[in-house]
Amino acid sequence: MTALDAFGPMDILDRVKAWDVQNVACLPGPIDVGNKLFVEPSLILTVKTKLDVLLIPGGRGQIEFYKSEDNLRIVEAVCKKAGFVLTVCTGSLILAFCGLLFDKKVTTNRNAYQALEKFGAIVVDERIVEDSNIISCGGVTAGIDLGFYFVNKIARPHEARRIQLLVEYNPSPLYRHTSLETDVALNHELTNDSKNMISVRDAQIEAHLQKFK
Repeated sequence: MTALDAFGPMDILDRVKAWDVQNVACLPGPIDVGNKLFVEPSLILTVKTKLDVLLIPGGRGQIEFYKSEDNLRIVEAVCKKAGFVLTVCTGSLILAFCGLLFDKKVTTNRNAYQALEKFGAIVVDERIVEDSNIISCGGVTAGIDLGFYFVNKIARPHEARRIQLLVEYNPSPLYRHTSLETDVALNHELTNDSKNMISVRDAQIEAHLQKFK
């Protein structure tokens, strides 16, 4: 998990006055969200837990998360009962490991597109993708947009407008994303930085899929 993956959209959702938003986990104890920040879950999930909405963030912590069959079993059970399942960045990969994305339209961080396709997911190159009760978004900052998208959908436009004004959400990025995408050297640098994590993740995916062959 990364802090912005989880807390960006959670902050938006928590500002809907009628909603009760909690930090949840499969195990008790502090959760490392990166940058030496830890949070305590207020609810421990079990296969019997029923939620209206489950938000699954991404981040490097999922490499350890996949190693536990119990984690995957719990998340699968909770997702199947939830009204909606929201994923940020590579949080969608957790759904894939749970077998919930076959033939589903979904998005994620761009460096995980091929990983999702290995699970039979239909990857869509969009910032937010909705398919049935699963709503996914792209990398990290897209989680804030996901939060507003969901508030707009469920709590209606007036509430989304009120919260956007309240938090002064008016993005003005330092660099245009389209210009960064065409920077070959910069993208090569990012690819090299991610190689180790991607290779570990790919090995986990292959080992997981072998169980079903």
